[in-house]
Amino acid sequence: MVHICTCPRWFKEFHDANSLFILDMHPGAVARAAAITYTPSPIEHIETAVTSHAPLADHLAKILGRPVKIRYEQKHADIIRLFREGQIDLAQMGPLPYVKLREQFHRAIPLAIFKEADGRTSYNCALVTAFDGPKRVGELRGSIALVQPLSTCGQLGIDYILGRHGKGIGQFSHEYLGNQDNVALAVIRGEYAAGGVKSSIAAKYASLSLRIMEETPPFPGLVLVGNGATLSREQLEAIRKALLALPPESSKRFIAGKFGFAPVVDRDYQVIRDYLGAR
Repeated sequence: MVHICTCPRWFKEFHDANSLFILDMHPGAVARAAAITYTPSPIEHIETAVTSHAPLADHLAKILGRPVKIRYEQKHADIIRLFREGQIDLAQMGPLPYVKLREQFHRAIPLAIFKEADGRTSYNCALVTAFDGPKRVGELRGSIALVQPLSTCGQLGIDYILGRHGKGIGQFSHEYLGNQDNVALAVIRGEYAAGGVKSSIAAKYASLSLRIMEETPPFPGLVLVGNGATLSREQLEAIRKALLALPPESSKRFIAGKFGFAPVVDRDYQVIRDYLGAR
């Protein structure tokens, strides 16, 4: 499988069948130090994700004094497994994948929340349809496009919305399309009656007539997670302090993280655990 990346010239690309690696070749990187592996959440297409996280990876390299490589994984389940195996040092994770990781691996340390465009530290999931789709959830018929089994805005978020109307995802045929861009575009093309995405992704495609039918309550935001088995306490604290201390004018040079970062603790994600326990 060949992936195309539009990254700065100081990035070198290599990949295998399931992953894309971008090795930081920044001249300021410490030549002999082992590279830190950073994995973004697979919300968007691979090219978009890698390009948007490259400036953040470069900043992390400066904080740690070690090169940082981006490793893109297509599935949340693979990110969780590789994190536990010590092959991922830092990862951006949605609330559900983070909770699932912590169930299995208590050395996953939440470092900072990625703020949303409106400054919030939370986001909503949305059940979306095309412009000529059903007007209300109760009228929904047909199949539903979901992201992945472990995506917060996949089965968990959409089941939450359907549950308000006495329905469940099990009553509808549904397919997993891998990332939220794929879901949005498939719904716009009329291939599915509805789909589940972040509300911000729905807004991104509103000009193509993607329409929000209903949203979930706020879920805790995307979180940067550090691997306490591969990074020292001092390294993790250095990352936390540096990101939280970023002034607004500095974070604007990022794409991922351009709205800044906020403090986080594990108990912020208890709402996800409570909902999982109530299902």
